[in-house]
Amino acid sequence: MLSYANKDRLILQSDPAIADQLTSLTVLRNSAVPLAFGIVADDGSGTLLDLGDTPGAVQFKVIVKSATGDQRYDQAATLVTTAFTKTGSGSTTLYVGTLNISGPLIDKALGVDNISQPETVQITCTGDSANSLRGRHFVLFDQNGPVWIWFKVGGTGTAPVTPAGFSGRLLEVDIATDAAASAVAAQVSTAFSADAQLTASASSTVVTFVDKFDGYRNNATPDNTGFLVTITQAGADAFTQADLPVWNALLQFQFNTGSGWQICQAVSLTVQNNLDRDDTPAAPLFSSSIQSGEADVPLGASSVTVAFPVPYSSPPRVILAGPLRKLSPTDPTPPLVEDQTSKTASAITFDFTASAPAAAKLPWLAIP
Repeated sequence: MLSYANKDRLILQSDPAIADQLTSLTVLRNSAVPLAFGIVADDGSGTLLDLGDTPGAVQFKVIVKSATGDQRYDQAATLVTTAFTKTGSGSTTLYVGTLNISGPLIDKALGVDNISQPETVQITCTGDSANSLRGRHFVLFDQNGPVWIWFKVGGTGTAPVTPAGFSGRLLEVDIATDAAASAVAAQVSTAFSADAQLTASASSTVVTFVDKFDGYRNNATPDNTGFLVTITQAGADAFTQADLPVWNALLQFQFNTGSGWQICQAVSLTVQNNLDRDDTPAAPLFSSSIQSGEADVPLGASSVTVAFPVPYSSPPRVILAGPLRKLSPTDPTPPLVEDQTSKTASAITFDFTASAPAAAKLPWLAIP
């Protein structure tokens, strides 16, 4: 369970050397991962907060994106889960849902391509409002590179400036001012009526693109249009693209309590390829030697040392601890976990922000 304080500050502590991940999780392609989390009060009591039903007063998203590259935090999400159900109420409130590790984008990330097939992409258009789409563009990919589809509205518009080294092509779409979403979709489809690389067909507000050639393609993006992009079939060539044993990803937690979306890094996610073909490299083994427990915190203690029930061969990679749990609802608010010191293969010491005003428990988790 993920614990949050101040709605955007994590209470759980991690090794500073890997401060952008609290823990790591390894899952299989085409698996379903149950999620459960609670929002923790920032008074040190560890009390769970009831923020209401979703959607409603509070909204949650769990998103998964690639963990590689200098701009990994800015990349488009590969998976998004928004369906969460509140269980319990008051101080027992949890929000639960499921993250399905499946779909064309997961297969593309892993190079899963046991058959050759063309890429299929659906673009859900929005309408123009007072020339709001003028000069805006979205991006598809064909076998030769990127295709920037941009809008001239009411006969006026300037093509977008492409980056240095751009090797793709621009395609203009002419629409009327205040054109409805369905009219925008129809015009986009018409612009591809004689295209040598892509076919397009419009149904209401949705344009479906099908590549005329098999093979892997980079992911289409909405860029600055606000359109919804859905890859319904991943392009593949079974004879050219190597399968990958794992895909390293980031799982991020987003929430909105009315003042805008906030984001927090939650889990380092490793997706294992379970296609198990002859040309698939063996996935590295992942450790199951995770240990956890609750340490006794005596009255007046300003720190506590946790001895691992089974010593490791080297200090654990990640240590999570806190918040301190009161033994009685009437106990005074316990201090926060401030730092971790003296980490060895057999034990670790946690320092508190103050002396414990009453006996308490300290939850902890060690990941090798």
